[in-house]
Amino acid sequence: MRSRSLLATLSLVSGGLAALVVTTAPTSSASATLEQRWCAGPGTARPCVMSFRHNGVDTSPADTFRVRLNTPQALDGGHYVNWAVVRANGVSDLPPGDTWSVTIDTGTLAPRYTEGYSGDTWVERTVNGDGTYRVTISGRSVRTAEGCTDVWPPVCQDPAPRSTVGGAFNGEVWDLEGEGGAASWRNGYDRSQNVDGVNDPDFAPTSGGGYRFSTETYNSATYDDDGDPATAPVVFTGELRFRLPYGLMQKRFGVPDPDTLPLSSLTGSTSGSGDANPWTITRNAAGKYFLAEVTGITYPDTVSARALARGASRTQVRTLQVERGRITPYAPRNVSARRVAAHRGRVAYSAARARGARPTGYTVRCVVVRGTHVVAVNDAASPTAVTGLRSRRAYDCRVRARSKAGPGAWSVKVRVRARP
Repeated sequence: MRSRSLLATLSLVSGGLAALVVTTAPTSSASATLEQRWCAGPGTARPCVMSFRHNGVDTSPADTFRVRLNTPQALDGGHYVNWAVVRANGVSDLPPGDTWSVTIDTGTLAPRYTEGYSGDTWVERTVNGDGTYRVTISGRSVRTAEGCTDVWPPVCQDPAPRSTVGGAFNGEVWDLEGEGGAASWRNGYDRSQNVDGVNDPDFAPTSGGGYRFSTETYNSATYDDDGDPATAPVVFTGELRFRLPYGLMQKRFGVPDPDTLPLSSLTGSTSGSGDANPWTITRNAAGKYFLAEVTGITYPDTVSARALARGASRTQVRTLQVERGRITPYAPRNVSARRVAAHRGRVAYSAARARGARPTGYTVRCVVVRGTHVVAVNDAASPTAVTGLRSRRAYDCRVRARSKAGPGAWSVKVRVRARP
């Protein structure tokens, strides 16, 4: 995938200064102009627009704002479709904060992954009766300021010129065939933003036994809002939303049973500026995904004034992270033990609560008091019989759950009394 959001070089200008200019991925094998393509009937070529709403009102092809899209483009073994909401004259600048909803019949292109410029974005995928697909993308138009170069590390103008500032609601829909299709970790992963560029995420373990999703974003720190040199530039504030499906949690976060993962196990953070960027992480149990959102990101210059004076380039990068903690089951509770015979004991306990991984069994471990003799037993559930104890000796026993993610925490100790 590209590092920048789709249509990153699309002219997003206000006041009718420029018309829609379409660019496809740099390595795409084909290029196609965005055009109005409404679904007029069963024979209409796909992809096409099935419905389009602006501020809750249905629109038509002749209205002030229109949806344009292209034919599927090939890239890296897969296919994608560009779409954009524009004005009737082709200018792409939209009123920031207006709400939009676009339903596209994508035909045989399975809409497995979406990205684009929008806010408060919701994506709904549907399989048509004939086995083809449609996707509905709803949200609000966002203020963008694209003053950075499309290279890494980015070099950003500050303020971003007025010609790069605008309101946008546009995106891409991918089938991911080059990444394994339905088996791809991106299947069901969606990203929406107003920032200039976002790199693909990295996934890596943390020192505390957790796992981290990390992605770099960049944007100009300020932008020219009115074209008047005498007016102070406006500070840009960024926002991103990530849809993290259960499949991604399993394949990249290593969570066997995401439906059992508590929200407290997921935390978001933003590096670079030290700002207290607010993160919100929620769960949609019916849709089987988590939604991670961050707002208020600022991009102050990370290059010192002295370095700039020596000719250094400006670069504004913020790293966003979603980290999950430990996912092995919690320690069993309500543990009790009693001696039932000279060489046998019985340990009872409550089922351990899952924490991203369900218990698959339990291990009871008993250590003789003031000695080294150990008896360990694996069992499916409580109560567990412990055999092989030595007569006339007491034992301290603990229990923990086993899971696909490894063993959970040990319970408190309980004493098995000595017996002749």
